[in-house]
Amino acid sequence: MASNPIFFVRWFYDVQKYIQKETTRWTIIRGFLVALGASLISILDPVGLTSATDQQSISAYNRITSPFYNNEKSGGISILLIDESTINAAKANNHEIGYLNYPPTLRQYADILYNVAKLRPKAIFIDMLLLDPRGDAQEQVHLENTLKRIKRAGVDVYFPNPNLHTRTWNGQDCTSQSLKNIGNIDQISTASPFVRFQGYDRYYPLVGYQACNNEIGYSPALRLYYDQCQKEGNCTSSILESASQVFSDPMDIQWGNGLAQLNIKYPFYNQDCQEHPADFNGRLARSIRYLAEAILNKFLSVSSQKGCFFHSLIPMLDFLKFQKSSDLTKKKIAGEFVANKVVMIGASLIGNEDLTQSPTIAQVPGVVAHAMAYDNLRTYGTEYYRPAEKLFWHIDATTLVEFCLTIFIIIVEALIIKSIVSNTKQSPYKLLLKMAFLSLLVFLTIFSAEIAFVSWWNFEPVNWLGVSMLALTFIGVLTVNALKSIFSFRFNEPNQTK
Repeated sequence: MASNPIFFVRWFYDVQKYIQKETTRWTIIRGFLVALGASLISILDPVGLTSATDQQSISAYNRITSPFYNNEKSGGISILLIDESTINAAKANNHEIGYLNYPPTLRQYADILYNVAKLRPKAIFIDMLLLDPRGDAQEQVHLENTLKRIKRAGVDVYFPNPNLHTRTWNGQDCTSQSLKNIGNIDQISTASPFVRFQGYDRYYPLVGYQACNNEIGYSPALRLYYDQCQKEGNCTSSILESASQVFSDPMDIQWGNGLAQLNIKYPFYNQDCQEHPADFNGRLARSIRYLAEAILNKFLSVSSQKGCFFHSLIPMLDFLKFQKSSDLTKKKIAGEFVANKVVMIGASLIGNEDLTQSPTIAQVPGVVAHAMAYDNLRTYGTEYYRPAEKLFWHIDATTLVEFCLTIFIIIVEALIIKSIVSNTKQSPYKLLLKMAFLSLLVFLTIFSAEIAFVSWWNFEPVNWLGVSMLALTFIGVLTVNALKSIFSFRFNEPNQTK
């Protein structure tokens, strides 16, 4: 039987088939090992690459989903910004606003608060520290009396406490000496939240544990949220009393995308900004554009949104000019920015910059971050977005999800690619087309899983860009090996002659 030619032909065919099968198998195993090794490197993060892609993933995700941020609550927040134009006009003795310097004197604070409070806002938060209050005893009395009048009118006023930190400062009084100089601050202002964040990286803390004399401090966003929801009757329970448990996690601020309606009507910083379509198709088109920019970062210019603020914003210069003007039209404009709104007063000056990074509008003044955090609480309540909980060691829920998602994607890819690369007779161009389509499908699958994960748990996004890179690397390794097999097969294939 061994001398039968048919036996040798069948044996040769079986050997070739076995070799081809083993080659495909080892190709997949090799790619799997490469991806698994990369996954372990991403967990260990030896040179900080994972951290870099993690931050980029969070920023890109927030930007892509920002068009769908609910803007129903944004109209109730306004920002008054002391900027260079305000100070320069004041230095020029502009009779419309009077003299104003930085930091403002106690009399200037009183003047600002009085003009804002006359328009009946819901609350006023001043995002400026009174570390060096300027003014004599008469000015202090004037400010105290102004604050008392504002409080009697039912308008809440919040001064930040310079000495209130988010870390323990044993033996230190919670009220700074500068605030003590303004009478009894607890009686003439609504509350003194903290504005100094330490040890929270890019997150926004809501509760400061054991600050000063082992007391709990609250951020401006949480304090405003609690007081306003109490006034509006929207609090289902006594939130602040259980704040140490309910709001113990810092906030991962979700940024909205779009231009405030008042700034569309009255443009100040955003002359180049355009109103975005508010319908679903318009929002989806913007998300797709941002997704394309994230994928093709080197080829597509990132859409500039600088100055396109999500909340109503007016320079203090323009507000004071309009408010003090005899022109009723200008007074009406000032009223639209303040009346029945939570007003946040901040500063953005050269040499005294308080800037926060935003994924939607680049760097913004710190007061804008307070406004966005407050908006997040009004939108999500206690279900605000937060960093994932630590499970063990340095592993948190997002890291575990990243690893499981990576392994799952690789297994699925292996099953799909096995059927694609095993055919060495197919055209290389068809192979590349199939792999390109598979890459796009895998990327969109990972991003869809990301949306489902974040929406379900309200955790910060996982490193979906890093997972995508690993998955695409695996596809690339198998594509190269498949092309080598195709060309090797064709090179060694005997010429077919008639």
